Parts: sequence; C-alpha cells; structure tokens
Amino acid sequence: MKWRGLIFVLTLGAAIPLGAPLANAGSPVVRFASGRTYPRAKRVCLSTSVPTNCPAGAYLYNFPGAASEWRADLSSIPDARWIWRADTRRQAIGDLATFSASTTVNIPGTPLQATLYIAVDDFARIRVNGTVAGTWGSKTDPNAASFANNNTGSFDITSLLHSGTNTIVVKARNGPASFAVGCGPCTYQQNPAGVVFGGTVSYQP
Repeated sequence: MKWRGLIFVLTLGAAIPLGAPLANAGSPVVRFASGRTYPRAKRVCLSTSVPTNCPAGAYLYNFPGAASEWRADLSSIPDARWIWRADTRRQAIGDLATFSASTTVNIPGTPLQATLYIAVDDFARIRVNGTVAGTWGSKTDPNAASFANNNTGSFDITSLLHSGTNTIVVKARNGPASFAVGCGPCTYQQNPAGVVFGGTVSYQP
C-alpha cells in the first residue's frame, strides 16, 4: 500500500476554509466538476467501494491498499468524480505518469466569489486563465502526496476570473515507484493515479 502520513502542503494560492459558505449566497452560481465534462478522461476508482462515490462503469484499479486511500471529503463538489488518462490500464506502468484536464467556465456577469476544491494522487498544479492558482500534493514527498489524496484542498480563484469564458487547467502527476511498496517499476494497480476537482462561482449578472 502507499505511504501514509500528514505534512505541510505548499500552496501558491489563497486557501479558504473547506466548505465555507459563499459570501454572496443570494447570487446566481456557476458550477464545474471533473468527471462530468471531460470526455477524453476515464473515471477511475481504486475499488468498487473506494472512493465512496465510485460511479457505475468506472475503471477499477483493484488496488490492494484501497481502504487507506482516496478518502477526501468531496461534499463541497458532490458531482465531481476521480478521473485519469483515457488510455489508463491496470497493468501499464503508472510511475510519474501525467494527465492534464482543461475546462472552460462561462460566467455571464461579474465574478463575486469563486472556490476550487481538489484532491489528487499524487500532485497537481492549477492554472486559471494562464496564471498558477496553486498546487496540491507532491511528486517527491510521499507523506504530502498521501495527505493530498485523503484531504481536499480549497483555493480562492475569484481574482483570476473575469466575465465571459474562463479556462481552468489542472495538470496532475503520479508519484514515483518509491511511493508504492514492493514494486519498481510499478503498474497502475500497484501505484494508482487520479485527480478530482470542481468548484462554484457566484456572480453579479
């Protein structure tokens, strides 16, 4: 199974309390979520029961240590699902594999407050309209990587958005073989990868 532990995780964006209510609760809201609008990605799960919202038809890694991973609280983004590359196979080498998910968010007004939530196995960099909003996890520290797939990071991205079409890119990377136990190189079944993210944008029409 993968290493577990807690450690400080570096973020470049301003973090906000997880699950904090929108300051402009009466304003209209735009939502986005991984696994709903990414046709080139695969929905992935460690097993049929991990994560708890594993959707029917998701690709299963059949990871032996599933019970201790991907336990991040996704209540703030209930429509989001863990995803990874469309060509992912259990027996393919997963060490240091990369995956990039890009989506556009159309805001028909002035952004008032926007939050992006993310969990990842093992590292992700978030860009909003070309600017780095933050990072979550690690591709060098197994403790930080474990923390990032078992906990949801949140980023205030309000200042990076504008009225009209906005582009959000999440570039994720799996950890090296040293993050797993008893393999090297490691397959996806031994060293799985995934990312889940989503968010809300309140705006003034």
